[in-house]
Amino acid sequence: MKEILEYLNLKLPQIQRIGAYATAQDVLRRTVAELKQLRALKLGILYTGLESGDDEILQKYVKTSPHSRSSTQ
Repeated sequence: MKEILEYLNLKLPQIQRIGAYATAQDVLRRTVAELKQLRALKLGILYTGLESGDDEILQKYVKTSPHSRSSTQ
C-alpha cells in the first residue's frame, strides 16, 4: 500500500486525498505508526463493508462463513 501511495503522490502531486477499500482485518493488522504513515501519504478514507457471521446470510450471498474458514486452518 505504501508503495502505491508513494507512486500516486509522485505522478499526481496535486492529489489531495486518496481512498481505498479495506476490510476491518486490513486495518487491524496495521500498527498505529503504519496508519499514520499512510495518512501522511494522503490516504484519507477507507471504505469498508459490513460482514455477517450468519451462515444462512452468507450462503444467500455466496460467501464463505468465518466459521468454515477457521475450522480449515
